[in-house]
Amino acid sequence: MKPMERLTIDVPENFVGVVVVKLGPRKREMTNMHDHGYGRLRLKFRLPSRDLIGWRSEFLADMRGAIVMSAFFDG
Repeated sequence: MKPMERLTIDVPENFVGVVVVKLGPRKREMTNMHDHGYGRLRLKFRLPSRDLIGWRSEFLADMRGAIVMSAFFDG
C-alpha cells in the first residue's frame, strides 16, 4: 500500500499537452478535465505521493510559471 494524492492543475490551454505528456507515460489516472471557458483548463489526477517529489519545480519551469498546482492526501 502506498499513500495516494489528488493533484489539481490549473493551466493555460496551450500547455495542456505538456502536462499530459509528463504524466501520461507514468500511467497516472486522470479523473477530470474541466474547461473554464477563458483559456484555462483544470486537470485532476490521482497518483502516488512519491511521484510528486521534485515535480513542482519541473512543471513551473516547463510552463514558464503559468501553472497553479495543488495536491492533497487521498488515502
